[in-house]
Amino acid sequence: MQGRGKDFVDLFASSAKAWERFGVQGSFGANFALDSDNDSSLVHYSAHADYELYELFFPILELNRITTIDNGNRTVGDFEGFDLLNFGSTDSGAVITAAAGARYRLTDSVLAGVGFEAPLTTREDIINWKFYADLVITF
Repeated sequence: MQGRGKDFVDLFASSAKAWERFGVQGSFGANFALDSDNDSSLVHYSAHADYELYELFFPILELNRITTIDNGNRTVGDFEGFDLLNFGSTDSGAVITAAAGARYRLTDSVLAGVGFEAPLTTREDIINWKFYADLVITF
């Protein structure tokens, strides 16, 4: 169901800044469907903040928004797949979510994290809530 072989182009910019114990990140982008007759195109942006509360332990907060800028024509309905799937909905809109979690630095180059994300808007598409875990390895 993803692009029916026509794919997507995702143009984005992101930036990050860290001070002693506090860090912020932001991103803004647009995911353009190359088959706009079937798939939805959208704009996505997010903000992230973390603070080293204890040595090696970083609580995080995030705010995310995904807004449809061109509805698809594949799925009749008023929902989209948020950041997971593109249903090509004929009547989707915008979803705002917030996430909270933490990361722990295992080594100088490895961080492990967990988080919970849920919509702040009444519109939630397929993201009623989600729990995630990540592993960040830097070289």
